[in-house]
Amino acid sequence: MPLSRYAVAVAVVLTAAAMTHAPQARALASVSTAVGSCLGNVQASEMQLRKRPLGIRNEGTSGAFVSCATQWGYRPGASPSTYVTATNLSTTAVDFTCTLVDGYPLPYQVPNTIRYHPKTISLAPGSTARLAWVPSDYYFSGTSFTNYENFSCYLPPGIEINDVGFDYTSYDAWTP
Repeated sequence: MPLSRYAVAVAVVLTAAAMTHAPQARALASVSTAVGSCLGNVQASEMQLRKRPLGIRNEGTSGAFVSCATQWGYRPGASPSTYVTATNLSTTAVDFTCTLVDGYPLPYQVPNTIRYHPKTISLAPGSTARLAWVPSDYYFSGTSFTNYENFSCYLPPGIEINDVGFDYTSYDAWTP
């Protein structure tokens, strides 16, 4: 067999082997409790917040702002949705508002990439609900956020954030 045919045959075999062992895209979620992901944005807000193992609650008498950071999965690919889960522990219905801040943390490296997407839901007394964002609601033909999804939320008294997270697609064979 001439060398060129041998090289082509080896290339075909190696390509076929690589394709059978290539990592598959897998849908995963990165979610964490708010106690490890959210902080009061100023000292006055921090003083009203109670951090428990499964959430962060406003136990004060006035509203408090918190900032929440999502926790990355290992080498995330596309991020098709992101969310904040909250519970109303008060005796009255309240509006719960968060703003998704989607963009790279170093805007000087990737200019004009930070986007703000506010959402509000009404929480009945004793209820739990999830505020969810999907890219197609905000970006023309968008299928993914930047993987730097973070939140600024206003917690009325008696509201607790339970978790923050995002779904993503991984192309890494190592990811659990």
